[in-house]
Amino acid sequence: MSGQAFRLGDWLVEPARNRISKEKTEVILEARMMDALVLLASEAPDTVPTDKLLEELWSGQIVEASTAHRTINKLRTVLGDSRKESRYIETVIKRGYRVVANVEVVDEATHPIQVGAEAASPRDPDVSPCMRPCGDIR
Repeated sequence: MSGQAFRLGDWLVEPARNRISKEKTEVILEARMMDALVLLASEAPDTVPTDKLLEELWSGQIVEASTAHRTINKLRTVLGDSRKESRYIETVIKRGYRVVANVEVVDEATHPIQVGAEAASPRDPDVSPCMRPCGDIR
């Protein structure tokens, strides 16, 4: 699923573009946030241990568990999720995290994703990289 587009609940996730979108909202994620989201979604509905997140996303670097927690909290903010009322990512106390939303790989034959000149890119003035919804897609 690493580069394959998928739906996470009502969000369309495009890992190859570090982009998530729903309705008229588009968000460009930091690469590590997207990697965390892809890892969690690929293991759904199983729990991904915090140690595995650290190993996969920060391979060879010395980081603490709080680094993974901050990344997950940023993802929750972008998704409009909360720890108390998880709709997308649930904390499994003392274990890790798991995706609780429906995950569905996008069939590009039935749901084509724009690529090339017609698609918005992070360099387009109408699409700015950000950590929260950027507004209307034109």
